[in-house]
Amino acid sequence: MPKIFERELRLLEQQMIALSALVEENVLLAIKAVKMRDLPLATRLIDGDETVDAEEVRLEEECLKILALHQPVAGDLRVVVSILKINSDLERVGDCAVTIAASARELCEMAQVFVPEPLGLLADAAVDMLKSALDAFVRLDGTGARRVCQLDPAVDNAHRAVYEQVKSTVTRDPGMVEAGLHVLRISHALERIGDHAANIAEDVIYMVEGGIVRHRNI
Repeated sequence: MPKIFERELRLLEQQMIALSALVEENVLLAIKAVKMRDLPLATRLIDGDETVDAEEVRLEEECLKILALHQPVAGDLRVVVSILKINSDLERVGDCAVTIAASARELCEMAQVFVPEPLGLLADAAVDMLKSALDAFVRLDGTGARRVCQLDPAVDNAHRAVYEQVKSTVTRDPGMVEAGLHVLRISHALERIGDHAANIAEDVIYMVEGGIVRHRNI
């Protein structure tokens, strides 16, 4: 591997790790804004979304530049392609964090709200999937990435449990409909974070092992 290409590839990986840390932190803060009903924090997260978007674009441009200038093959090509795909999923996770923060902001301004117990379980499960998928990327751990994919049903089940509790609550008290809609919006965003984490894990498996496992039972 030419030294210039090797240096650019290592820099690309470092940028990917930095973006991962930023997005993960935004998700954690968005969840905190919901739990603490922290209006300033929710607003700050919404206003800061442009930072994630700008980093995603910059990383994509770097990937395309490396593909055009160095035309990598085999394992090096898999690394660049995987980073390109993970980058896209991270940007979408960042959007989910903004969605959570936006609903948190609305809930902060309501006199009466409710947070179903399964929402906390869902948040923990989604964050666990995201953290584990990103750790698998850093460690180049295909086995760990497979474990991430196996966690997805638990996230889906928690999302369904939130839906059932919201439906039960608003049926008893129609005055809670607006709050319930925001809770469902948060729940859906968390479920989508789990989906994106699974996508990232699949890309890690491809990067490490060279096999495409999407749509397979792994």
